[in-house]
Amino acid sequence: MTVLFLVERAARTFSLIVFVCDGYLRLKNRPDQEKTNRFMRMAFRLPMELQMMLCNILFDYGKDVILTKDSEPAFRGLARDFGVPSL
Repeated sequence: MTVLFLVERAARTFSLIVFVCDGYLRLKNRPDQEKTNRFMRMAFRLPMELQMMLCNILFDYGKDVILTKDSEPAFRGLARDFGVPSL
């Protein structure tokens, strides 16, 4: 995988966590997504900086933070995809 792909995936996952934590999106309790829901519930309890690090670790991207230039498009894309009011 390319570094750009890893950064995009980590940023997208981080933005999902933030949107759910802020109440813009909700998780559904579906049995086929139990592992995803368990990961998200764990991530919700962490401070934002650790959420970011967790997303980078998940995609084996060797950085501690997700830069604004990488996270901003992920937040905007997620908002567009899910019809969240514009940021």
